Amino acid sequence: MEKINNEYEVVCRQIMNLYLVQERIPSINDVNIFNINEFEIGERTNKLTQNTYPDVYKELLEEKKYNILINDESIISFHYLFDDKNNIKKHSLSFIPSLDLEIALSDELTLENRLIILQNTNNYLRIDFDLTGKKNIVHTDVHMHYGIFHTEYEKEFSEFRIPLEGIFYPNEFIYLVFKYIYDLKDEFVNFLLEENYNKKQRLEECEIDKLILSFNRNSFVTN
Repeated sequence: MEKINNEYEVVCRQIMNLYLVQERIPSINDVNIFNINEFEIGERTNKLTQNTYPDVYKELLEEKKYNILINDESIISFHYLFDDKNNIKKHSLSFIPSLDLEIALSDELTLENRLIILQNTNNYLRIDFDLTGKKNIVHTDVHMHYGIFHTEYEKEFSEFRIPLEGIFYPNEFIYLVFKYIYDLKDEFVNFLLEENYNKKQRLEECEIDKLILSFNRNSFVTN
């Protein structure tokens, strides 16, 4: 009988195999494997807003706090937390579009630079799994943030969260980025979805028929 790997083992294996992913996707410039321990893999990126984007991006790039660096200097970053049963307790998976280093290194965030940041970061993408702040349908356990973000002073704007059916593993997130943002051909990305595993369904019954995105739907099992 085939051994079913736990969530920690799946994530750890896919992170350790990033070098193999780099060999098969030509637009990857560099991969970095760091901060792997019993209950945590990777590091969560600081909150990104119009004001913080240059500093956060510069720190990630200069200190190599990324898992994947793409040829255009965009970044993919993974962060997973696990419980004592090797289940994923939280995750935050980010695609951070590149920013002109002249802006990142500038001491002044001018109006012109703000506009450039907004233009360059339309494809900003983050997928979170976090039970904090749960609200059925509009703030599900697993959800996607996509596109422009507001400044930290614009509290009246609600964040746009797209519900997802379940947790994301690293390879699935890499597939999402390169297939739908970079439009790579199937021959370069289909291998990322070849692994078989079961996942728990993370949506409530009232959310099942709402807007969701999912991978490997047939392999989902209920809680």
